[in-house]
Amino acid sequence: MKNKLSFVVCAILICLLYFQCSTKLEKTGALLELSPTEIRFTKDDSMKVITVLNMGNEDLSWKIQSTPDWLIYTKQDGNLTAGIKDTFSVKYERSLLDTIVEYREKIVVSSNENSAEIGVIFQSEQPSLKVSKTALEYGLKETQQKIAISNSRNGFLDWKATPTIAWISVSPDTGHTGVDTPDSMTITIDPTQLPEPGEYLGSVKITSDANGPLFFTTISKDVKITFYNLGVDYSSLRDGQKLFFPMLQYSGNTVLVKSEYYIQPIGGKKNCSWELISGTVPSGIQFSVEKYNGTYSAKFSGTAEMSLNSDLMLRLTDALNSSIDVPVTISSKNIEITNPEMAPITGGSFTMGDSWGDGLSVELPVHDVTLSAFHMGKYEVSNEEFYNFVLVGGYSNKDYWLITDGSDSKEAGWNEITNNNFYQPRFWSNSNAPWDTCSVSNQATSPVVGITWYEAFAYCKWLSQITGTSYQLPTEAQWERAARGAGVGRKYPWGNDWQETYANWDDNGEKDGFIYAAPVASFENGKSAEGCYDLAGNVWEWCLDWYGDYETGTFMDPVGPGSGEMRVVRGGSWKSISRSLRTVSRTKLEPKSANRNIGFRLAIWE
Repeated sequence: MKNKLSFVVCAILICLLYFQCSTKLEKTGALLELSPTEIRFTKDDSMKVITVLNMGNEDLSWKIQSTPDWLIYTKQDGNLTAGIKDTFSVKYERSLLDTIVEYREKIVVSSNENSAEIGVIFQSEQPSLKVSKTALEYGLKETQQKIAISNSRNGFLDWKATPTIAWISVSPDTGHTGVDTPDSMTITIDPTQLPEPGEYLGSVKITSDANGPLFFTTISKDVKITFYNLGVDYSSLRDGQKLFFPMLQYSGNTVLVKSEYYIQPIGGKKNCSWELISGTVPSGIQFSVEKYNGTYSAKFSGTAEMSLNSDLMLRLTDALNSSIDVPVTISSKNIEITNPEMAPITGGSFTMGDSWGDGLSVELPVHDVTLSAFHMGKYEVSNEEFYNFVLVGGYSNKDYWLITDGSDSKEAGWNEITNNNFYQPRFWSNSNAPWDTCSVSNQATSPVVGITWYEAFAYCKWLSQITGTSYQLPTEAQWERAARGAGVGRKYPWGNDWQETYANWDDNGEKDGFIYAAPVASFENGKSAEGCYDLAGNVWEWCLDWYGDYETGTFMDPVGPGSGEMRVVRGGSWKSISRSLRTVSRTKLEPKSANRNIGFRLAIWE
């Protein structure tokens, strides 16, 4: 019985195994495969070999079912037994490929059980989009230009042109072109959309997929478009187109000031010519055309020995034969320069730093300082005083801006104004009273604001040269001594008790009477012991020193650290709280800062 059972089990297992094998063989059948699955022809290739494989367990018949008409085969069908391979060769017929540089097709081979594909590519060379010009310049009299578009290699390509900005248009915007039959496209600009003078940039993007989806790559070219709407830059002039040649009157002597003005084309155009078409240049003044900042500009230079007014008309013409007429007025007048009122400060010792214990750590430690006698400006420098510096070309004379004490980059100030095209305090306009547009300090006798440390420094050098007196910014020690007095001195310039109506500070004008900066000397009760006004409030004041921490010890005529990043600012302003109006309060700013609540006053060493 046991042997009989074993026999039955074995029989069942054999049957199952046979069933699985027969099923597998039935599923396998005939199976067609091709190798390789992709072939690529170039213009230098002659033939490719294709292998046909029967991967099944039954015989099969194969046949090329579909094929590009430009391919030629050594055989197109055959029979294969199981596990056997067959081969055929294929080559292309170049005469059937027109002039197109690339084809993408496929060969389909079928059998009685399945089919397989081979990708086939013919590529003679990549197309190359070519444009005759990649940069065009337009002026007021030249609004249309043509360029040629072609394929620099064999065959044709389709292209499309797209302007990148509204004032540029093209016609036509599409084309089909070859190396021997280039297309012509007109690129037009519309000046009416760009009425303001200046230089305008745009481009036209030309793209091609090299005759459609048969090609792999998209080719593109950019044509840069520059339109020059002629105009001139009057930024260095006052009153619009007025060239001002001043004469200085100081202590009964007339000093003739040599002045130079450049009228520049807008947009950095270098190839421009200027001519005087009407009017007469006054005696003592010359007109020429010279390079200024790399651009040919109209230059007026010289001196005026009398009061004059002359109207001229200039014509500016560019290399594109566009021109505009420019009205110019030349004028001059005497400018009176007077020495500012100075308060004498006796030499001796005083206590510097917070002696009252209600300040900040930067006001400590308290230390003793001995100063030589000096003079301090009674008033902050006013708008009308600083205007004289602007009128006589203070912003165009490099000598005034060179820092020679070794504590700063020598040309830092000059670089600051030239790189930013500064020619007067920030917040001023171009008028005969340019401060009238400064919302916080708009009177002739209001303190000048919107100036950097460099501008205050240059003013001191200019005034020293004109008058022969060595003016400078006060050192921080001089400033505190003038504000608090000798010895321990005063907490405020007027005394130790706070008086809310003695200074211009942040009370919105409710008590001191001024919302913003007040004319200098407006607070008689707030002056210091030696008679200096507005050392508390009105505007912060630049000092000569680099900012640094105080040190312990006794010091003689200190001038602060030898270098740094910030300059000392003292005194508080119309927007400061009362604590900033103390005589010991101090803060710092970058020398290039130009704020609405910062000005300066003068000092003289004896």
